Formats: sequence, structure tokens, C-alpha cells
Amino acid sequence: MANPTASVHIDGDEEALAPLISSLIVVFIVLLSLLVTSVAAILVYYILVRYILGGSADDEYIPVRGDEQSDVDTAYGGGHMVKTACVIHSNPIIYRPCTIQKEKPSQKLDISSVRLLLSYIEDLSGNKNRIDEDWKALEKYGKELPPTKVSGNESLWSPVSIYDRSHHKPDYIVASHPGCASDLWELVARKGVTTIVVLGNLKSNVKYWVNSSKKYGRFKVQLVSEHHHGCYVIRSFFIQETEGKRFSSTITQCHFLNWPHPVKSSSPTIKSLLSFRRKVNQAVSSPLLIHCSDGISHTGAYCLIDVVLNRICRGGAREVNLSATLEHLRDQKPGLVTTKEQYEMAIAAIVEETQSLLND
Repeated sequence: MANPTASVHIDGDEEALAPLISSLIVVFIVLLSLLVTSVAAILVYYILVRYILGGSADDEYIPVRGDEQSDVDTAYGGGHMVKTACVIHSNPIIYRPCTIQKEKPSQKLDISSVRLLLSYIEDLSGNKNRIDEDWKALEKYGKELPPTKVSGNESLWSPVSIYDRSHHKPDYIVASHPGCASDLWELVARKGVTTIVVLGNLKSNVKYWVNSSKKYGRFKVQLVSEHHHGCYVIRSFFIQETEGKRFSSTITQCHFLNWPHPVKSSSPTIKSLLSFRRKVNQAVSSPLLIHCSDGISHTGAYCLIDVVLNRICRGGAREVNLSATLEHLRDQKPGLVTTKEQYEMAIAAIVEETQSLLND
């Protein structure tokens, strides 16, 4: 004969176990969700490294160890590209990566500004001496400007801020190639620079990075990726303050290798420079740090092209006058655009890009 007391005791145990079983099921579901999330994070990390920082699946990839010298070093000083490739360094450190997309028109034209530009170009075409006259006036204006003052406490490397859209935040910081690598990285940290534009080849004694990582002053700089596009190179750096680690940032460097000597207004040269500018504009956030051998020739021509095209796309301009725009830039950095040939190339580039944007 069954014991009714024992039956009641068993039913009570089952009721006590029910909440425990429910808790175990909840824990299992949570752990499973964490596992799925981790797998998804790994996949996203892979996509960032493989496709965004490195380029498309059609690119050729060459892994490089941190202590290994890459063939791309011959691109500096010698001026010869060895191969077109994307170099992804082992164990890349990625923080807030700057995405470089496939090239596409990044700006839209303001029709009223385009009309002003076309009117200006028509005036230039109707008067063959207009450019010569403008350049002579620019040279005279340059001589009337006061010399740039450098205090005794400043380094010989003296970058200058250029303002166009706002009087409160510079659009550009222009400079010559830095004589000391730590000076450049100090400037990057102090001014909040995230994009650097290099115009022309760098000699080994002014190169401010290595193919792995190196400490410059109070900052450690690591090359994360390097992607070649024929006439220019896109690099990504991670910079971190070594003591206290209060500052860290991802920096994109856009390096135009083949600036022509002498300057020519030929279509291939202009097309490659404009293609480079589009890449820069996909990554840029002001201020844009631009440097070349003397800080005024290549840098001045690039600034003039960029300022005028940005004004045309922004709209609201009352007139388009390249010589007046260059005067505005020279008021802030005397000597920008050193030759008439560079000035003519800037005009040709502005016309070429405007036509390209109109056709898109």
C-alpha cells in the first residue's frame, strides 16, 4: 500500500526544482547570445581589415612582418614605384578606422557658382594676356606683404594655419617637410589633425614613420596599413601617447608621389592629381595638414585648387576670381604658389574637375 506522505514530499521537490531549471535555461540562452555576438564581432573585424583598410578583393596583398623592410621604401627619394600592392602589416591595431572608399564623385556643384566660373574662364579665354597680367599683379602684391615673423622660441619648422570657411577653425595647416619627426606628431596631437597630405617624394632623413612602429618624442606611431594606387599611396597610422596614454588617434596619410618637374598643365598630370584629391576628400576632416618640400609651391597649388572647388560646390559665391583667392591665401601664408606654371596648372585643374562634375 502506497504511502501518501511520501507522494506529497516528491511533488514538493519537483515544485522546488522548477525555478532552478528555468534559471539554467535563461543562463544558457544568455551564453548562446554572447557566443553569437562574439562570432559576429570577429567577422566585422575581418571585414574592416580585409576590405576597408586594405582595399577591394581584387587587390594584391603582401603580408609584411614588423621587422621586415618593404619594397615600397624605394618609392621615397628614388621616385620609382616597384609594384602596385596593398601592404597589411601583421597584428594591425585598429581604432576608429578611417574608411577609404572606391573613388566616386564626392561633391555636387552649385549651378550659380558654376555660371560664375564659366564666365571667369570665358574671360580668360577671350584675353590671352589675362593670366600674365594676373600673375604680374600677384607678384607685386606678394612683395608688398610683410615678412612672416618667427619668434625666438619657435622651431625652424613653422606650420601656418589657413582659414577659408570659418575664422574660428582652420581649414588647412601648411608646412614644409618636417626636419624632426616628433615635431610633426606633436602638431598632429595639438591641432587634432586626422588627415595628412604629402605632396612629392620624401627623402629618408625627413620620413617620420617606419614600416612597423617607433617612438617619436612622447608618441608611439604604428603603421597599420599601406595601399598603393599607382601615383599615390594611402597609409593608416595609429598614434598613442606613451606616458599616461591620454591621447590616441587613427591618422590617414595621403601621399602624392609624382608631382611633375617642371610643372605641366597636361591632362594626365591633372587627372592623377584630381583623382588624388577625391581620395583625400573621402577621409578628410579639418584641419587638413599639407606639406611639401618648401611648404609653398606644391602646397600652395593644392590649396588653391581645393579652396576654389569647395567654394563652387558650397555655393553662395558672389564671384569666382582665382587671383583674388590666391591673394586671400597669401595674406595668411606669403609665397603660396611660387611660379606662373603652377598657377596655370591650378586653373586647368579647376576647369577639368568642374567639367567632370557637370558630366556626372
